[in-house]
Amino acid sequence: MKRYSFLLILVFNNFLFSQSISPNVVNTAGTILQNNMAILEWSLGEVSINTLSNSSHILTQGFLQPKLTIVAIQDFNEGGIFLSPNPTADYIEIKSKNLDIVKFAILDISGRSLKSNDFNSRIDLSDLPTGLYILNLMTNNSNKIYSYKLNKI
Repeated sequence: MKRYSFLLILVFNNFLFSQSISPNVVNTAGTILQNNMAILEWSLGEVSINTLSNSSHILTQGFLQPKLTIVAIQDFNEGGIFLSPNPTADYIEIKSKNLDIVKFAILDISGRSLKSNDFNSRIDLSDLPTGLYILNLMTNNSNKIYSYKLNKI
């Protein structure tokens, strides 16, 4: 009887201390989507492990937290337009590799037009107060408007 009691205690004791949290997830639904730029894994029914928050965001983390690897950075500078300096105090220089820019417009954040004229590669901003502005550049060969954020300091 002592032998069976000892064996029983040993087996139950092993069950009590053998539980651990592992990165295996049993969930009700989910999938993995991937292309040459990114991998997205998601699941439903996963137990929440950790919650991080600040004044504007809440992030709940679970087991599906793989290592993030950036495989490519896409250049969103369509048209090869470069602005400098930005932020600026007095003027902005605009260079374009392959677009024929004919007009520009400077708008405030509410969309009100403050300046509009034929394009010049150097635009004077000294008469504008400090703030954020939107620069729209129009080309003569397309109906496309290229918009950029300007920071006047």
